[in-house]
Amino acid sequence: MKVKGSANVVSSIERQQMDKEADDVMHSLSVFMEDNFPTYAKYCEKPVLKRLLKELWRMIMNSIEKVVVLPPRGVEFGNQGDSHNLNPRQCCVLEIVLDVVKSFFHANGDGLKKSFLDKSSDIKSLHYALSLYSQTTDSLIKTFIETQDQQSSFTGNDSI
Repeated sequence: MKVKGSANVVSSIERQQMDKEADDVMHSLSVFMEDNFPTYAKYCEKPVLKRLLKELWRMIMNSIEKVVVLPPRGVEFGNQGDSHNLNPRQCCVLEIVLDVVKSFFHANGDGLKKSFLDKSSDIKSLHYALSLYSQTTDSLIKTFIETQDQQSSFTGNDSI
């Protein structure tokens, strides 16, 4: 919530500010990763380390998606109390955070493969959720209707 402003035109100074904001946003996560990952790497055999990193990756991506990006369950439309309306700048900062987390998990080739990180369904879902914030209301409604139509055809139920 500390990230304010828009990100329509990003100068190099604004990019530096957003990088700083991304560092601030992920401070606790960075501390956790820097404190624990070297220990994991030191004491875990490589297959165990890879499995542990993959599970941590999924947990972090899902947590970011559920806590930061998606609105909380049970919030009614129009309820402004605990909304998760992200502005364009916040979305850009989150994209920077994702890049930093990806590079940390890749660890210059000593961690998870870049292809795994780029193609994981967890990060794809998160990128998709972030992309929804830049769409118009009409586009979101159209996407929702198309999704409902697809779900109806999968279940064999033609009524909505």
